[in-house]
Amino acid sequence: MNRIKNDQQARVDNLKKDQELSIYRTQLLQKHLNECQAILEIIQAMVNAGLSWTEIWRMIKEEKRVGNPLANLILNINFEK
Repeated sequence: MNRIKNDQQARVDNLKKDQELSIYRTQLLQKHLNECQAILEIIQAMVNAGLSWTEIWRMIKEEKRVGNPLANLILNINFEK
């Protein structure tokens, strides 16, 4: 009985951690909504122009190097999704 109770408590604890992370991410997105939208529009324009993901990532890294504030907000991109 205790093992089941402990297992259930562990599941509840993990769900609470997941919930806290989701809330944090939501707040972060809301805080930077305009910047996120601008980044998405720029990347969509590059895709529409026919640039490859490799070229897009190279351009983002170059913009980071020269201090572009929007590029500096991008830590990673999952091109598959």
